[in-house]
Amino acid sequence: MTSRSARLISKLTEATPEYWRSQGDEMMAKIAELEATLEKEYPELQELRLDNRNDALGVAMIRVKPEFRNQGVGSRVIRRLKQFAAAEGVPITLSPEADRGHKDDLHRFYRSHGFYRNFGRRADYRYTSTFAPTMIWKPPVK
Repeated sequence: MTSRSARLISKLTEATPEYWRSQGDEMMAKIAELEATLEKEYPELQELRLDNRNDALGVAMIRVKPEFRNQGVGSRVIRRLKQFAAAEGVPITLSPEADRGHKDDLHRFYRSHGFYRNFGRRADYRYTSTFAPTMIWKPPVK
């Protein structure tokens, strides 16, 4: 199932982890559980959308409420996502879209957390997008 299809199903059905398990998608069930947990732990989040992109943890949206920005909330969420991805042995992919005038800041933020542009010699074509530049983080090899 594509990430777009997964998001659409989630939005239309308020898909729960149980729904995803009934569909045979254990990874999406785990991701739905993670999303719900993070939304409860971090009420400072305005929006969080995660999905399963080709067996990677896809970050479709992380938005912190304006009054809580630049206080480390996004960094704490990213650390939790990296812990989950490392435990599952999957990469994290995202296509950062910043508010006007903050693109460089957003790319710098993700690079500071170990993400890199998914292109050139390092490109993993399973996780590229034809619509937007993709950044990726891969867990250390055990």
